[in-house]
Amino acid sequence: MSTCKKLATGVFRNWKTAFGLLVLIILVPSVNAQFKTRIYNIHYATPFSQQVIYNQQIFNTTDLSFGGNICIGNKYINTILEYNFHRMDVKHVSNTPVKYVKIHEILFGLRYYNARPTFLVGNAAFRLTAGLSGGFDLDLQTRSEYFVGFAITGIKEPSGILIQGYYHRSANPTQGYQIKPYFGLRLGFVIGPSTS
Repeated sequence: MSTCKKLATGVFRNWKTAFGLLVLIILVPSVNAQFKTRIYNIHYATPFSQQVIYNQQIFNTTDLSFGGNICIGNKYINTILEYNFHRMDVKHVSNTPVKYVKIHEILFGLRYYNARPTFLVGNAAFRLTAGLSGGFDLDLQTRSEYFVGFAITGIKEPSGILIQGYYHRSANPTQGYQIKPYFGLRLGFVIGPSTS
């Protein structure tokens, strides 16, 4: 099976991905005709506790994760296009043929992000950000998460730092490893917003 045919089959097999893409196509033009705000995020993420199922057994594991996204929207709602890289440590998993499992994921989503600060602490502006995203990895397995946190910047400076908690839903088996649901913390940088 060719790569393109495999990709198409995987996307249409996973109705959540297809539905998410459809929602973005329908919703984006109706939110605001001048959907021009651009915000970029670069982040590092770490799970609080992560487990995988392999050969019908549950094992504890760790995950090194980093990625970035571009958020396009108006002063309240953004669409998200995100890439994340995961290196899952499976050295302690019994009978595993590898030490690490590398996962590349592409996510699409929506988030709330108010251009006006939610509250101020001294000269620091805190902006609430929350949303959901879903997509697939290069094995064409669906992946999704929910997140909430704050972007912290200067009052007049649009760039700053990002602190988010997230919940990663159970993922379909990737390279034979099924990832159980887990909570984690994401730290990163906010670049923007810029407008065109």
